Amino acid sequence: MARIAQYSATQINTKINDIQKQIGVKRKAKENADELMAQKVEFEKEKKSLIESAAEKEVTLKKKLGTIGNLVHDSVPVNNDEVKKSRLEYSCCFTLLMR
Repeated sequence: MARIAQYSATQINTKINDIQKQIGVKRKAKENADELMAQKVEFEKEKKSLIESAAEKEVTLKKKLGTIGNLVHDSVPVNNDEVKKSRLEYSCCFTLLMR
């Protein structure tokens, strides 16, 4: 969801750029650009809220990801016995040295 909010903020940024170009054209022609300025301010507020929302969602995502443990392949031996664990480590090291 954070990426969606970030993408929406990027899309609004393109709208802001388009309005900024229109404002530049109107100012060169010495026309009133107050409506476009108001639109630009509204888009900037919306962009700011989307960026804040994306940041909050990112924090929430990282917190949730922190609770997930590593997935261990089925072939990995799982045991709470330290003696058995040390024998396994020793045999793995011995096998590597023999190669």
